Amino acid sequence: YYNGARVSGIDPISGNFLALSDKRMKSNITSMGTVMPKLKQLKAKRYRYTSNQDRRYNGFLAQDLQEIFPEVVIETKARNEGESDVLMVDYNQMTVLAIQAIQEQQMKIDEQARTIEIQNTQLAEQKQLINGIQSDVQRIERANNPISSSAAAKDDYIKQLEEKLAKQEKRLARIEALMEKK
Repeated sequence: YYNGARVSGIDPISGNFLALSDKRMKSNITSMGTVMPKLKQLKAKRYRYTSNQDRRYNGFLAQDLQEIFPEVVIETKARNEGESDVLMVDYNQMTVLAIQAIQEQQMKIDEQARTIEIQNTQLAEQKQLINGIQSDVQRIERANNPISSSAAAKDDYIKQLEEKLAKQEKRLARIEALMEKK
């Protein structure tokens, strides 16, 4: 309890620490905004405590965190004469920052997936256009073979090809306009 309000507890089954998170007990609630640029500045460390050199730990240095996320660092006053004040880190808050960063990354991934989908559609359209042009080139080559067709048939076929080419040029212009928007 702090100022007459319950602030934490222990789960009786698992023994896990429970922190107060009830909306009714909070004020000045705002969105966090982006955290990824700040998180990228953090440098995780591996260390031993001076009081126990037998075990290695992973974490952050409170002084480094204090510069980037001062709200997660708490200064505790020395209890005894000759002791110095020390900095402590509220790692529970770091979890919230990590979740926010994951959400930011997921939004970027989703945006990239939409862009890839659009580009795949445009690529498929361009492949169809190329295939159509290749077919037309083959027909022209066959039409220009003097053994296989008459002059009137060639003229007729050239007119059809010109109409198809005009349609394909319009499609290509639409695709290029879409590409320029991205």
